[in-house]
Amino acid sequence: MQELNKNKAGLILASFLGLWHFAWSVLVATGAAQTLLDWIYYLHFLNNPFHVAGFSLGTAALLIVITSALGYIFGWLLALLWNVFHKPAGLQLEAKGAGRPSASALASRL
Repeated sequence: MQELNKNKAGLILASFLGLWHFAWSVLVATGAAQTLLDWIYYLHFLNNPFHVAGFSLGTAALLIVITSALGYIFGWLLALLWNVFHKPAGLQLEAKGAGRPSASALASRL
């Protein structure tokens, strides 16, 4: 199995979360966010306890930057974990290790 590129995985998740929150910011700016929330709660047989605040460009920018940064961090970490637990076929196992890779082999993958 091929190793995941941590940088690409981080950028993909950062882009997804950043665009998602950009779309939310556009909904807030156009006044459509409250209607959307009311409809989503209605579909779930719930009353909406939330009121959407007024739009602020600074708050929207901060939301997008923070969620993009967190998306990159989580994407990078998920790719790292994937690479650690889904070792490529070329990873040599120790003969005495009962099928477990050596500590040095694992450390070299980080």
